[in-house]
Order: sequence, then structure tokens, then C-alpha cells
Amino acid sequence: MTAKHLVLAILSVVLIPVSSVVHGQDPSTGSGQAFPTRPVRILVSSPGGTSDIVGRSMQPVLIQRLGQTVIIQNSPGLSGAIVAKAVPDGYTVLIEGGNFWTQHLIEPTPYDFLKDFAPVTLTTIATSLLVVHPSVPAKSARELIALAKAQPGKLNYGSSGVGSGAHLNMELFKAMAGGVDIVHIPYKGSGVAIADLLGGQIQVMLLAGNQGLPLVRAGKLRALGVASLVPSPLVPDLPLISETGLPGYETINRTAIFVPAKTPGARINLWNREIRHALEVPQVAKGILAGGYEPKGSTPEELAAMLKAEIETTAKLVKSIGIRY
Repeated sequence: MTAKHLVLAILSVVLIPVSSVVHGQDPSTGSGQAFPTRPVRILVSSPGGTSDIVGRSMQPVLIQRLGQTVIIQNSPGLSGAIVAKAVPDGYTVLIEGGNFWTQHLIEPTPYDFLKDFAPVTLTTIATSLLVVHPSVPAKSARELIALAKAQPGKLNYGSSGVGSGAHLNMELFKAMAGGVDIVHIPYKGSGVAIADLLGGQIQVMLLAGNQGLPLVRAGKLRALGVASLVPSPLVPDLPLISETGLPGYETINRTAIFVPAKTPGARINLWNREIRHALEVPQVAKGILAGGYEPKGSTPEELAAMLKAEIETTAKLVKSIGIRY
């Protein structure tokens, strides 16, 4: 081995561990102290749910990057309350989606979303499909709106319950279509609603792509369109509702990362960087796409703006339709 090769070999051994330490340094301390120095918790909802899929897809990459144990903790119905009360030191993280950030507009919650959480990054987006039972003659959103106007109160739509995303998004559809009369039938869970849709007891639903697409491709339901303003790579062969009957209509299902309010900005930024890196790892993206969602990160500021707009829209909608539990 030449002297030059010997120097390069020594440098490669020295620089690898140094780079890993620098990667985890926490600027918030002003002293270069590493973060994290102990296991971190990521709280998610029910096993098999979207946040659970996202968390477990990212877990191996985060463990490798952070050099610490990353615990995925399932806490159905409690995750938000736990994180809201956690020490704001970056060691407790929340992945949530659905109507988590608008839930306080509909029913009392054990936390104040706007005061108790700090946004970190968007993690996934997914659009909904407007689907009908095959007995419904409509072939597009425009035709469904015309049918509802011609036969007010004759069509029913299902949701997983009052105040659920499917309920609010369908009410937005009705309002934007001029207040068409399609009757809401709330169920205790989307599975029961889908069963009645397949049986023809209800005729219309907004379904997440991973729920609706297999049924559409099997010929059990008909898809009238995708509820987004741009084509979705998950369903590139379906038309947009916004272009086939209801301009401007969009419903995006999101999951996002939050930490307790007052968490130091440097630790928020560190989590933002690491989560966005993980989402770009091919194996992670593959796992998320398999669950029916698109991996997509954001800055904390971008996420905050998205949620502010969604909260404002939902607040107006809740007031206009008088939702009461």
C-alpha cells in the first residue's frame, strides 16, 4: 500500500463516525450536544391505519439515521392527548391524519389543536374517489348532480359517522353543487357503510383510493371521478371531479407529523429533515404507496398554512350544516 492509499484509508475510518455525530448535533443547545441521546416515541393511531403504515415504513431508516431506538406506539383515540401533554423536548412525536386538526370544531377534545401542537412536516396525501352503486345511471359528477337535482332526496350517501372526513367532504360537494339534496346516512365505521353501498341500500360514497379502487376494478362500484385538482398517480386513469362537473372541488386526505408546542425550533427542523429524507427512501415510498397513499413532505410553514386553510373551510362548513353530536 502506498503512503497516499494509507492516508486515505485512515481518513475514511475517522470521517465515518464523525459525520454520524455531526448529523445528530442539536443547534438549540448552542454546545453541539447530540440529539437524540435516548429512544424516541412516535405515537400513531390504530394498528394498520394510515399513520401506523407511515410510521412503521419510516422506522428502519429513522433508527439508522438517528442512531437510537425509535418506538412506534399505537394509542387509538389517545395519541393526540398524550403528545399534547408530553415534555416539549423532541422525544415524543405524533403522526395523525383524517380530521384530527378539525375535530375540535365538531366535538370537545382534550387538547387545543392550535395551541398544543407544533407542525413538523406533511407525510402523505391521498385523494378520494366519488363512487356509486352500479344501479345509479350517472357516469360523471355532472350527471350525478343533475340526477340529484331532478330527484331531490332520492339518493343517499354513507359515511363512517357524523363529522367524519367522508361526511364533511360530501357536504362540501353538495354545497358547491348548489345545495343538492343527497341524504346523509351515518354509520359506525366505513366497513359497514361500504357493505351497504355494495348492497344498494345507499347509492353514493366518497372513498379513499385504497378502499374504493379494488371495488371499482372488480366492477362492484362505479367511480365517477377523483376528488383532486391534479391527476393522482394512484388512479391516473380516472377523471377529475373538478373537470367533470364541479370546478374547484378538492378533498385531500393528509397525514402529518406534530410535536408538542414549545418544542425547540432546532429539534423541529431536525425532525423535519429526517422525516423528509425517510420519505424519499425508495423502500419507504414503496411501503406507503402500497397502502394507497403518496409520500409527500413539506416545511413546517407549508404544513401550517395548509391546516389553517382547511380549518377555516371546515369551520364554515360545520356552521352552515349545523353539525351536532
